Amino acid sequence: MFSYSFVSNVHHHIEGEDEVISVFTMSDKTIKDLIFATHVHSDHKSFDEDSLFLVVENVVMRSSQIIDEIIQGVTVHVDNIEEFTEAKLSVPLCTLKAINKELSFKAPNEQTAHKTTMAILGKLSNYSWEAKAVLALAAFAFEFGDLWLMAQLYHSDPLAQHLAVLKRVPALIKTTSELQKRRQAVFELSSLIMVAMRVIAIFDEFERLTAGYDVKGIPGLSSALDHMPVDVYWAILTIAACATKLSILTSDDPDQDHDLSPYAQKISYILNRLTMQLNVIRRQLGKRVLL
Repeated sequence: MFSYSFVSNVHHHIEGEDEVISVFTMSDKTIKDLIFATHVHSDHKSFDEDSLFLVVENVVMRSSQIIDEIIQGVTVHVDNIEEFTEAKLSVPLCTLKAINKELSFKAPNEQTAHKTTMAILGKLSNYSWEAKAVLALAAFAFEFGDLWLMAQLYHSDPLAQHLAVLKRVPALIKTTSELQKRRQAVFELSSLIMVAMRVIAIFDEFERLTAGYDVKGIPGLSSALDHMPVDVYWAILTIAACATKLSILTSDDPDQDHDLSPYAQKISYILNRLTMQLNVIRRQLGKRVLL
């Protein structure tokens, strides 16, 4: 279970060479310089990224469905979820647990989210940029899905009830007053992780296109791939912020301040830009087919 601790007198900034700057004002070049220092450019470790992402997508979307059912009291049917056959997927469990450890015990501020992101990128130095994002999301989903599964089964399954106590789920759902108190924060968290997941889904789409086309002949795709490392940084930073928020929701102080709106604004902007880029790439591919 994610949890967090207080760190006193932490400045919400990143130290630059000449000045102190906010995470959200860092230039793309600054971010690239930082993250490329963590990246091994050859001999990438490989796993079935598409299958793992499909599992994670199911976990996040079905957790969102449970949130709607518990908080709003309505049954929501989730459409268009591709079901996964588990036979051949070997989940990199040790790697996910290592990432999970980095997501735990974090103070709710942007500097800590940045440090967490850099630590995760360091642990995933031998993976492709898309794989880094998928693994970070999978580590988050590991806890997020578990919490909401326990919440769903809390009143019907004795084992789930006891496990839920260990994960402090009752602090979130036991009484109507507590549930309503944390309602907006839960929705914000759920919405934000869905946006981050949609961003990572577009990374996957870009990677699929590289397998079938000459990247140099598709300007939009070449540009998107060039910028992907920076976008991966922001996706993982958002996941780190969400992990901290999840910890706060089941803590003794659910009102602890951890504003997700700056992360939401940034990752939503990235999603819009990537969506437009993907549309441009598809038009460019359509012209190639016509030629």
